[in-house]
Amino acid sequence: MTNSQQKCLDIRHFFIWDLIRSIRLIRIIGILCYNYFEMFLEASKILNKPLAALEEQSKIGDICDILIDPEKGQVLGYLVKGGLFSGLKVLPFSDLASYDDEGMVAKSQENLVECESIERIAKAMKDNIKILQAPVRTENGQNLGKVTDFIIDTQLGTITKYMVEGLTDQRIIPSDQIVQITPAEILVKDEMQFSKEETAEMPA
Repeated sequence: MTNSQQKCLDIRHFFIWDLIRSIRLIRIIGILCYNYFEMFLEASKILNKPLAALEEQSKIGDICDILIDPEKGQVLGYLVKGGLFSGLKVLPFSDLASYDDEGMVAKSQENLVECESIERIAKAMKDNIKILQAPVRTENGQNLGKVTDFIIDTQLGTITKYMVEGLTDQRIIPSDQIVQITPAEILVKDEMQFSKEETAEMPA
């Protein structure tokens, strides 16, 4: 084999290994992006969806509400409506096994608890705070609209963003801009500034 032939062979090997490394990198990036987006869930995709149990391999109810700790902006659990005579029960956030666009899955029906059995959940039930359709205003009284959806971090159980729709625009409000959540309204900071990515004009 001549020197020129050897150089051509070396170049081909270099490009092949470079291509393999690129493919591996693309796959890794794809996996990371998939896991990132899977970490976040829109509240609207949870409500009125069926809840199944892995152990029983069957449907055990429907998600009818999301219970929130207003001080921490954290999901405590999901209110579940069972059969006609079974009443309401709660699936604690930590007992959610998985979810998709078709519904949610618990590990077992035994994970469902009575609404009064956990103090924080019982308090959330009593406070009856509804995030969806809650009025949003700034500390100085400016009305921003109502919450149409909110994003849940499925790893931490925290609310990360609130989708707010006003008369002429839509806003995405980060959780660190929330001052207070009450049964009557959500209060946000006066000095809040929206970037172009965080404010979208409503279609005419």
